[in-house]
Amino acid sequence: SNGQQYKKIETDIEIKQMKVLFNKPYFISNDDKYYKIENKELKELNVNYMAYYEYAQYTTLLKDNSIKKTISRDRDNIVVIKNDGQVYKQEYKYNSNDETYNLVSETVLLSNEEYGNVIDCVYSQWQYEPDPTKKDIVTVVSDNGLYYLKQTSEQQYIDSVPTKELVLSDIYNKYKTDIKFIDSNYIFTTDNNIIRTHMLCKDIDKEVK
Repeated sequence: SNGQQYKKIETDIEIKQMKVLFNKPYFISNDDKYYKIENKELKELNVNYMAYYEYAQYTTLLKDNSIKKTISRDRDNIVVIKNDGQVYKQEYKYNSNDETYNLVSETVLLSNEEYGNVIDCVYSQWQYEPDPTKKDIVTVVSDNGLYYLKQTSEQQYIDSVPTKELVLSDIYNKYKTDIKFIDSNYIFTTDNNIIRTHMLCKDIDKEVK
């Protein structure tokens, strides 16, 4: 209500880059050390306070300059957004002999040619998916707009699933000039209201349309 947008963390550490790993911000300093926020202060990642596996995982992801943000983690399968605006599914393997965390395979899940440069997305189980182990990209925020996974056909048989596809949000397109920030969780409007992004992931009301 008073127009304040943020509060600065007081620190002498010079930060050159921020990344979001598993929904939390991490920072890389000018001298290539890694930090996280703890009790409103920047604390250095230290192998003495983390398991070797965890430390190797985090530092490997932080060192990779092509990775902008991690979206999902299932053991050693990690979904990431890269600086090229595409979403990738990566598989890693931890080597306990030299305590390294190594990339072994990578596939594109979402192309920037089709959906634009991806800013944020949600990778989780689709609500109509009968297999609990199967996940999909269900929400996408890109420079093209807001996409969401929509059912586009009816379920034909008991053992079948309806067709689904990512579609642009009509609600977002109608009100995008009123939005000053959007990610997969929240929308900040120009009049300083905050709403959940999923509220725009549905068909627009016919009366509004």
